[in-house]
Amino acid sequence: DIDVTMIERREKRALFLERACRSLQLENATAVGLDARDAARRPEFVGRFDLAVTMGVGDPGDIATIVEPMLRPNGRFASTVAGATTSRDLIGSQLRLERRLDGKFGCHAIYRSGV
Repeated sequence: DIDVTMIERREKRALFLERACRSLQLENATAVGLDARDAARRPEFVGRFDLAVTMGVGDPGDIATIVEPMLRPNGRFASTVAGATTSRDLIGSQLRLERRLDGKFGCHAIYRSGV
């Protein structure tokens, strides 16, 4: 009962995701070939998401200001983080650290807006 939008800036990966959605007949999943910076400026993505997830982008603080406009009020932003780093309490203009998950397969920081 969720809708998934995958934003991928690399054309080959975006095409692969689009084909996978079609071949698996995932009616609630779409892939968009855009850079997140461009997506954040498009009206159809502003304030649309309850959750935004990034992987392998380095410091989540670097992309927080890009992701933030796409979140709904009280939306969450989850990102992979380096295990040896400390997760900042505040990133972007209002994303506060809700929790950090250190697991067997990596570390994730979950931030929430409007808290």
